[in-house]
Amino acid sequence: MKLLKLLILIIFAHGCAENQFKGEIDDLNKLEATRACQGCDLKGADLREANLKEADLREANLKGADLRGANLKEANLKGADLEDVDLKRATLTRANMVGSKIIGANLSHATLDGANLSKVHLERSTLANATLIGSDLSGAFLGFSNFTRADLSGANLSQANMTADVLFGANLTGANLTAAYLTDLSLQLANLTGANLSGARLGRSYLRRAILIEANLSKADLSRADLHRANLKKAVLTGANLSRANLAEANINQANLNNANLKRANLTGVDWNKSSHEGVILCLTIMPDGGRDNSDCK
Repeated sequence: MKLLKLLILIIFAHGCAENQFKGEIDDLNKLEATRACQGCDLKGADLREANLKEADLREANLKGADLRGANLKEANLKGADLEDVDLKRATLTRANMVGSKIIGANLSHATLDGANLSKVHLERSTLANATLIGSDLSGAFLGFSNFTRADLSGANLSQANMTADVLFGANLTGANLTAAYLTDLSLQLANLTGANLSGARLGRSYLRRAILIEANLSKADLSRADLHRANLKKAVLTGANLSRANLAEANINQANLNNANLKRANLTGVDWNKSSHEGVILCLTIMPDGGRDNSDCK
């Protein structure tokens, strides 16, 4: 009896596997024939260099799929599962990826210019050298990912969460980062010229030698941030929280620091007199000459 039950289970499992495999093949054939495969199961599919321009892949399961070099220009990937997918050098220009799940994916050197990634869940993924010019990443979760030397110029990252990301040498000129969550972020040598970071949270972030010329950092939280030798020329830092921040040798020429909190901040080597700093809060603040200013200690 036990042997009979075991044989039945094996036959049943084999039949299920065959049906699943047949379903995946049918979905793949459907995609190739029509470029419309909403909700299809394409898990682990080999789609290298595939031409999927304007394809409808809404809510499709592409987990583990190989899409290296694929053309997904203007494709609809809304709500798709892109976990562990390989999109290296893929073209996703103006693709709709709203609400999609991208975990552990490879998007290095991918082109996502003008793509809609609002509210996407992107985690532990690599986008090194990717281009996302003018893309919409508003409200997206982008944590623990690698954006080294990525081009995010003009991108909308308002209210995005980029906790612990690496953006070494990234281009964020003119990007919108209002109210973005950017704590523990690495922005060394990143270019944020003209970026809007008003109300952004940059606590403990690494901004050494970052370019923040004419950036808007009003009311931003930069507490404990490392801004050593950062270029803040003409930047707006009104009401910003710079407590315990390291601003040693930073360029604050013509910067507006009015009403900023500089408690315990390090201003060693800074040309203090070239900035506007009315109403700043100074307490245990290391001034440019190495002395401490306790004017506002209570």
